[in-house]
This record gives sequence, C-alpha cells and structure tokens, in this order.
Amino acid sequence: MSPTPVTRSLVRAVPFVLGLTLLADSAHAAWTRNGFPATTATGSQGFPQIVTDGAGGAYVGWRDPGSTAFRLTHLDVNGDVAAPWPAEGIVMASPSSSDSIFLGSDAAGGAMVGAFGLNDASAIHIKADTTTSPYPTTVVCGVQFMAGSAAEPGALFYSFLTGACGNTAFVVTDRFGPAGAREWDHEEAHSLFDFGTFFGANAVASDLGPGAYLVNRGDSASRVLFHVTRLDSTGQFAAGWGGTVGRALLATSSTVSRPILVPHPAGVVCLWIEAFGAGDRIMADWIAGDGTAAPAVALTDSLSQHNLPFAVRDDAGGVFVVWRNTAIAGSVFTLQGLHANASGVVDAGPAALVPSPRDQTPSSLVRDGHGGFIVAWVEDRLNDATPRVSVSRFDATLSLAPSWPAGGLLLCDAPGGQEQEALAMSDGNLLAAWRDRRGLSAAPATDEDIYVAKATPDGAVPALCSLVSVQAGPHQVHVRWQSDSGPASATVLRSTDGVEWSEHGTVLRGGTGSYDLVDGSVSPGSRVAYRLLTDTGKELASTVWVDVPAEPGLALAGFVANAARPTIALVLASSDPARLEAFDVGGRRLASFDLSAPAPGERHEVVPVALRPGFYVMRLTQSGHTVTSRGILLE
Repeated sequence: MSPTPVTRSLVRAVPFVLGLTLLADSAHAAWTRNGFPATTATGSQGFPQIVTDGAGGAYVGWRDPGSTAFRLTHLDVNGDVAAPWPAEGIVMASPSSSDSIFLGSDAAGGAMVGAFGLNDASAIHIKADTTTSPYPTTVVCGVQFMAGSAAEPGALFYSFLTGACGNTAFVVTDRFGPAGAREWDHEEAHSLFDFGTFFGANAVASDLGPGAYLVNRGDSASRVLFHVTRLDSTGQFAAGWGGTVGRALLATSSTVSRPILVPHPAGVVCLWIEAFGAGDRIMADWIAGDGTAAPAVALTDSLSQHNLPFAVRDDAGGVFVVWRNTAIAGSVFTLQGLHANASGVVDAGPAALVPSPRDQTPSSLVRDGHGGFIVAWVEDRLNDATPRVSVSRFDATLSLAPSWPAGGLLLCDAPGGQEQEALAMSDGNLLAAWRDRRGLSAAPATDEDIYVAKATPDGAVPALCSLVSVQAGPHQVHVRWQSDSGPASATVLRSTDGVEWSEHGTVLRGGTGSYDLVDGSVSPGSRVAYRLLTDTGKELASTVWVDVPAEPGLALAGFVANAARPTIALVLASSDPARLEAFDVGGRRLASFDLSAPAPGERHEVVPVALRPGFYVMRLTQSGHTVTSRGILLE
C-alpha cells in the first residue's frame, strides 16, 4: 500500500485552488481531499469497481496483483472499513482466468460479486456482516455475463454459452436466489440460437422486475444480427419476443461493438456502434416491454469514430450516451454525449461535454438521481503528461449543473496520476474509486493502489480543511488553514521535493477553527511544501507549495517626492549594519550616518542634515557591498 497521500498543488493564498469540493463528514476525517486508500493489501491493485451499500457507504472491489482473484472491502458512511471486515478486504472470486468483473448492490445492504474468464466463473453473495452464499455457476465454453435482479435483493442473473463449444452453441441464462439456490434450470433450454450460427452472449440486464433482458450476437450475410429477448419471472421466453430467436436487430455492417442494454420501466433500449462510410455511428432500438419495436435509428452521424460508449436511462424512457469521439482525420479524443428521448429522437447533442485540447477518455457514467447524469473521464488536466480523473454533472439538456466548474471537478492531483475510475451514487452523494499511482513516486516506492473519494452531487460542500492564506518572506512562511470540524491538533509535514517528507511539529486548532503554521526555518529563494495530517495519518488538506522569496537586493531609489524633509528611498538586503552617505556635485560628503535597526526590505531614511535643492550623489553600503545613485532634490 502507498504511504500517506502526497499531492502537488501550487497555490499562492487561494483557497480551493482546483475548484474541488469534496465532502467530509462532520465527525470523521476519512473522506478526505485527494482520496484515501481503500485497502492495506500489498501489491499493485487494479480494475476497481464500486457500488452503494444503501446506507451512504460503499463496497469497493479490485483485482489482486498477479492473480485472477477479485477482492472486496466495505466502507461505511464515514469512509472507515466497516466491522467486521478485515483491513485488507476479502477475496471473493478466483476463476482460472479473470477477463471480466461484476459487482452489484443487492439492494439490501450487501453485494453480489462475480469474476469470470473464458471457460469458468466464480460468483458469490455477501452480506454486510461478511456471511456469504456462493452462486453455483456452471463450467461453460464461452463468454459470460451477470446482472442483479431489481425485484429480488441478492438474486443474480447469469448468462453464458454452453453446448458443443464449436460453431453451434446455446446461450442460456440461470437465475440464482440470494441464498445461492438455482431458481431457473438452464438444462430446460432457456436458449437462443439462429440456424446453427455461432452466437456470443453479449449482455444481460434486469427488466426492473422479476425477469431479465438478454442480447446475443449472430451473423447473417456479412452483417451482424443482434437478438434481444425477454425472460419472464420463471425463466421462460416472454410472449411477443420471438421465442428462441428473439427480436432480431440487423446491423448494416459486420464491424460492430458489443451491444449495451439500458432497461427502463416501459421496455429496453439496445445500443451498439457500427461501421458506416468512412467512420461509424451509434445505433439504438427502443423495444417495448411487450416486444414491439420500431426500426433502429442512428443517434449520431458517421463523420467521426465513436469508442468506449457508456449509457444510462433518464427518468422518461430516454437515454444518455457518452463516448470517446475522434474526427476521421483527427488525432484528439474528445468526451462527447447526447440525450435521446423515449421516441428515439436526439434532443440534446451530440456535443463535446467538456471542451479541451487534450485527450479525454470516459471511464464511468451514473444517473445523478435528478434527471441528469455524472460522467468520469481521464485527462492530462495539469499538463504534466500524467492522467488525472475528473467528474462532471449535466442535466437532460447536456447543460452543466449549477456550481460545477466548466472543466469538471479534478478528484485528485497527487503525483503519478490516476486511472480506471468507477462511480456510484450512495445516499445522494457521489462515490468514486480509481487506481492511484502516487505510491510509485514515494520514497521508498510502493505500488499502485485503489483510492476512494466522496463528493456532493452539487459540488457545494467544502473540504474538511481548506487553505485560507499563505504569506512568505525570505526567512518566514505563515500558512493558515480553516476547518469547522477538524481535530484539536494536526501534524505538519514539510518537504522540498514532494517525495521525502519530514515531521515539522504540530499545530493546534484555534477557537475560530483555524490552524496556523509559522515556519521560521526556511531559506531565501527556496521552494517548500506543507501537509496537514490527523494523528492517524489521514490527510486533512491538499499539499500547499510555497515559493519563498529571495533576499532583497541592496538598492537606492533616490529622493522621495514631496517629503517634509529630505528623504531617501532604499532597499536593504539583510539585517546587517548599513551606512548611507550623500555627496554634492563637487564630491564633498555632506552626510554620513548608520541606519538604525536595519532589516531586509524597503525603507525611507530622513537625511539628518539640511540639504539645499540641487543635484546629489548617494551611496549605500552593507555587508561589504556598495550601491550608488543620483538624484535631484527639489524645493
């Protein structure tokens, strides 16, 4: 696991420098700025998944390093590992090859976990108290998919290929109850096939009731056929859906993406991307719950290439679609999106969601609970050749939600970068998990870890501890943070390179909620960083970098205009003794005196002798250095 988080934000007395407003519980410090590690397990973890526990917390899963095992942990509403879960999480599934991972909420405080490869799968139902019920998955010959049931908490749909494992195969679907019992018997041939043509199981989804939707792929005359069907509560083919063949959706090309099923209360939308002309286009078909449907429609033109699509339903039978877009002759990936209503009409977009000259790659999409959506993507936000995870929220018109920054919320600016972000909504708040690389730049270097953060859907709740001001002189730095709910004291860490950190004392929380750090051991012209930690090592605020000004140079500016007595403006370089002299044009010294209480910086010195209006030469000496200047004294 990585050491305590390290972040690199260059700020100069500006609070909320990156516009990030993460939620921190009023009594706990676990949900912190820049996230925190979800596990103490060693090794590099990857492919994170996250779902709500229904109580403001989350189940977070990831693939173990160097294995096919999928590990899970449970974080409570405060971000702490929930009892009785171990700090390192629990290994949930270990198929022989882990090509895909499924993690779903059981809608009853627990989670459903599946990991499956080419020829086998492992799945299990776990409750908040860590009691488990394995699902008896079947050894199969091909691609597999899983989905949770919306009608029965903990019930799991499991769709896979079986048969001779040759050119002819059957796609069957099992349903397991929350205790692991098989409720549908796939041996009774709940299958799809098309005149002996090989089929691949592409997706399975709850019909938001006791049944499921299933889509599979076949080929016909150099074109792709998608077969969509609905299974009722007993696992039988629902009336009106075409029996064993299902409803056939014919693509215009043999080059297509894997389809996406988006169920809604009145039916299901099936989406895919197909090659067309010089580019490709996103296609969709709206199918009613009784199996009736109009022809598929193109949601985009074919003047660009569309990749990595994500889709979620709105609240009225329509869909939001987000993808990575590339112009046919272009080289920049842009984050684009659209909204299509229940009639299949695109009424918002396609459009760039977050205009940027940098490559953007979507990684997750969730409904925001208010008729819009929240999207996560990876982008080199800080122009340091490092991937960063960002999120942004949009309404049904693709307009940016109020108070959200145009460039999105940067969830983390820690060194090394972040990727593979996953999102979930829990108790009205946004939860995010990602693979974090800050440990790779630590000293000593550690591994890639899974980090987690929480943010409000409106981006309006302040961080646990925010930066208020930074004041820096050549020999002293004063930093002030503010918190309404932080601990009574905090540990200060200091670094000059952002890698090696040393403890630099403790600051107390004042009566107004402020933490004041005064560091009188800095060197002029240096650059130094500070961090605040709780006594348990959790980060209270983003790292602040301070540029310490260099010593001022010795200088003479001349006479001060309109002064009551002859006054000379000058700059001292240090607190060493200094002498000021004044000469007339003939070289006669008219005044020579030592400056009282010398200190570095600007000052005005009154000449202690009377001077007539005229031309003068002035000389300032300090620490063996001398500067001269000429000036005219007016009446």
